[in-house]
This record gives sequence, structure tokens and C-alpha cells, in this order.
Amino acid sequence: MLLLLFVLFQSAWFACVWGGSHGMAWPGLVATAALLAFLAWKTRPVDVLRRAAAGAGLGGLLDGGLLYADMTAFPQHTGAMLPLWMFALWAGFAAVLPYMVPWLAGRRLLAIAFGAVGGPLAYFSAQALGAIEVAGVPGFASVSAAWALAMALLPLEDFQQPKKPALGSAHSRG
Repeated sequence: MLLLLFVLFQSAWFACVWGGSHGMAWPGLVATAALLAFLAWKTRPVDVLRRAAAGAGLGGLLDGGLLYADMTAFPQHTGAMLPLWMFALWAGFAAVLPYMVPWLAGRRLLAIAFGAVGGPLAYFSAQALGAIEVAGVPGFASVSAAWALAMALLPLEDFQQPKKPALGSAHSRG
């Protein structure tokens, strides 16, 4: 499942970014819907929707703030709001997070560092494809801070998994 999920997520990311670079939201929306449908089929649909909604909402706030502060721009998009494909990107990312990087669960500081580095790398790639423009070093520093905050707030655990007892607790074996 992990390999297929990885391929679906990367396909959705590329469809969002490629579509965005051509002024179209529908390729990313369709690909993200397929990704979310696959996750809903393999896991609990309510959990997928909850994570996707959290991702889209948080991403809208963070990327909206970057756009408002002129740290980012969308050359193929007119309007004061974010393009729909950005909401799809955030929804897909948040939905797959517990499955793609399960080693981040319970490691919030590592997740923050992951976001601070990985976010700007994704935006650099999207900029190379023409979907977004980042305002140089200040823009990438802002993206890094936004993604660090996102990783501090997004759910990293699979809601279906029972909580493991803490090491040394009365219920653990260590």
C-alpha cells in the first residue's frame, strides 16, 4: 500500500502544480480526489476527511498569509485568494501524512524540522515548474517558518491506531 500511496501522492502533487502552472485547477482536484478516495477505501473515510479538511484549512491560512505578505505569488492565477489547487495540495498532504511518514508520529520537533526543510524544497520545485513565485531568500524563509508551524499543528498519527503506552508506564513492558 505504501508504494501505491507514494505514487498517488506524487501524482496528485504534480497534477496540482502542473495544472497551476497552466492556470488550471481541475487536474489537481481530480488527482487529489483520487488520492483521498484511495485512502478512504483503505482506512476510515471520516479520518481521511478530517485530516484533509484540517490540511486545507491550515494551508489556506498559512499560504494565504504568505500571499498577502507578498512572499509568494501565483503567476497563472488572478485574484486575492489562493488558487484551488493549493487547497488540494494541502488536503492531500495532510491526509497522507500519517501513512507516508509514520516515523514522525510522536516526534513533533523532528516533524517541525522536516517541515522547515521540506516545505521550501517543494516550493522550489513548484517554482521551477512555473506554478508559484517565491520572493527570494525572505520568501523561502517565510515558507520554511509556515511549514514548520504546519507540522507543529497537523495530526501526525493514524487515528485508527491505538495509543501505545509510554515507555516505563505500568502498562508497558519496558
